[in-house]
Amino acid sequence: MEKRDIVRKWPADDGREFDRWIRANAIIGSLLAAGLLAMAVAGAPSAGPGKATTTANSNSSEVGASAQSRLTHAP
Repeated sequence: MEKRDIVRKWPADDGREFDRWIRANAIIGSLLAAGLLAMAVAGAPSAGPGKATTTANSNSSEVGASAQSRLTHAP
């Protein structure tokens, strides 16, 4: 039995039900994707052009200090 034989034997109602199921999943997936995009946009920092460099420098120095403290062991 081949795939085309199985598809031919499907009742028309099953095809419509499957189409409804696919459409509902596409809508739910679109809503979830829109929500994730909105959360990403809302959580993005809105630093000005001058603040971007100072933020990057302070983060890198904090990371370096954190790595240095892990390398030095206290007795």
